[in-house]
This record gives sequence, structure tokens and C-alpha cells, in this order.
Amino acid sequence: MIYTTHIIKNMNRKVRKYTKNKLSFPSDAAVLKSVYLTLRDICPKSVLNFI
Repeated sequence: MIYTTHIIKNMNRKVRKYTKNKLSFPSDAAVLKSVYLTLRDICPKSVLNFI
């Protein structure tokens, strides 16, 4: 069994940190783009191949 809870919590914390400064987004696409760019910055390339 692989415990990934810590990894997921860490990623969520980093995504919240990046999006915290932005109080509102103009559209749903803007939110998705912001989260994608955040994940691209914090994740290694091998992980992004699965997303």
C-alpha cells in the first residue's frame, strides 16, 4: 500500500498558495489555467505525463 495523503496535501497547499493572491477569477477557464500552470511549476515532468 502506498500512502499518498501527504503528497496530495502538499500539492493542495502549494496550489492554494499560488491562487491565494487572486481573489476572483473572470471565468472557469481562468481557474483551470491557473491550477494547471501551478502544477506545472511544482511537479516534475514525469508526474505531468500522467495528468
